[in-house]
Amino acid sequence: MLLLIHIVGGGLAMILGAAALLAPKGGRLHRRSGQLFVASMILMGVTAGMLGNIGGGVMSVYFVVTALTTVRSGTVWTRLVNVVALLVVA
Repeated sequence: MLLLIHIVGGGLAMILGAAALLAPKGGRLHRRSGQLFVASMILMGVTAGMLGNIGGGVMSVYFVVTALTTVRSGTVWTRLVNVVALLVVA
């Protein structure tokens, strides 16, 4: 069952990533598909770690979360997320 969730998450990430790239930047479709892309990538990374690929799972979640914080404005929360993510990966 976990493998199926991992595969569905990866498939959704590919579809939603393409939708985010093709939609006009800043538009509603671009933002919504980008947010869903991030959620599906986190789901895929977490399930990868649970399936045994701990390094790959942690790194993919790290890359997606830190990429999201670069898109958001620089707040105390985004800085904290970046520091915690760096400590987890290190």
